[in-house]
Amino acid sequence: MLTENVRNGKLETFWSRVHDPDSERDALINLALPAWLSFLLWVLLLVRPFNLLVYYHYSQLSLNGFSWVNPFARWDLSIAFAGQAVLYYVGWRAARRASGPDAWAIVAWSALAFAVALIFVYPLGSTDIWDYIVHGRIVGIYHANPFVQVGYDYPKDPFFGYMGWPGATSAYGSLWEMLAGVTARLAGNSIVANVVAFKLLSGLFLAGCAALVTAILRAAPAGAQPAGSGALPAGRAGQGAGGRPLAAVGAAQPPGDRSLAGFLLIAWNPMILYETLANRHNDVAMAFCILLAAWALLRHRYTPAILALLAGTLLKFIPALLLSAAGLIALRDLPGPRAPLAFLSRDGPTRRAAARPGLEAVLGRPGGAGNGPPPTAIHRVHLVRPLGLAGARLGRRTGGLCYQQGGRFAHCRLCSVPRLPGLARPLVDQF
Repeated sequence: MLTENVRNGKLETFWSRVHDPDSERDALINLALPAWLSFLLWVLLLVRPFNLLVYYHYSQLSLNGFSWVNPFARWDLSIAFAGQAVLYYVGWRAARRASGPDAWAIVAWSALAFAVALIFVYPLGSTDIWDYIVHGRIVGIYHANPFVQVGYDYPKDPFFGYMGWPGATSAYGSLWEMLAGVTARLAGNSIVANVVAFKLLSGLFLAGCAALVTAILRAAPAGAQPAGSGALPAGRAGQGAGGRPLAAVGAAQPPGDRSLAGFLLIAWNPMILYETLANRHNDVAMAFCILLAAWALLRHRYTPAILALLAGTLLKFIPALLLSAAGLIALRDLPGPRAPLAFLSRDGPTRRAAARPGLEAVLGRPGGAGNGPPPTAIHRVHLVRPLGLAGARLGRRTGGLCYQQGGRFAHCRLCSVPRLPGLARPLVDQF
């Protein structure tokens, strides 16, 4: 009987149900199972052996240091990532065939559970978070300049012994140091509270990245169905495993549903989760600005896209490389021969300031209204023109904020360059 069932194709294997679900219930099970197993792997093989609440009083612990305490630490980490890679792939396959609010709930709540678990992992793969905290404390606690002062200037700070580069000034932009200063100010002097607060800041940016990827996939026009995307052959349309009728969730996936798989690719990615929430790198903040610019370009909002890249440059310099590309996309997409010229004449100074965020601000003379920078065209960015006067004021304030932060960043950099006393300091002293 068993041989006959195998010969007739009636014996279904577990993999056939995973690859080709017969109902929405099967699709949800295929999505929930890897989510649950992935959470168990994070907790058992990463949170338990590398718990922040247990080892926070040890400074600069690495995987080598943990191996002295736990000889199986390397095996725990290796097995965790090998298992997460498999479950990540299985979850992605299931997300491409699932749809509806239940599927979204499974993916979103699982991602939140992963994030909460990884917040309590000791940052064993990098010491960057401790430098972020100290530079943030220089701004928020000591009210000093992290582009001039270094960790050695505050040897009694409770985080000084944790720093990886106590003699280095900040390598990031002024906008990032403002965020770090506010975070450090709110967290106080507790080591655990500061680590958790900075990881929560990264988690917010990661959630924003996942939301922007979802919005981009929903707004972008659906292209041709790629190979291996789950579309069934013409002869099997409407059939599941074993030739039985198949629900819509297992058929060729509608273009709008690809956003679930895209959200999962960001929110469940083991390396992104590990580097962003366990080790706490700040690249996710820069990635958020780049994705925000991509979403704005997709909606033909070119000035906000350039401002998003400028904000990303004030976090970390890499988005500056995309400013020219964003400008070219705007010129290509604007209709008619007059629109590109109008865009250049109206917003040209905005892009020049974005391409040189510090130079124009330093060379500008504070002769505008109040104590702000001079009233150049960067104050006139048209973010919310249809809202009338209130929108114009908001746009001027937004442009002025970017202008001021660019100037502060360049000013701090010029003041901290000891090799150019004849050029940098007299230039700054003029203003």
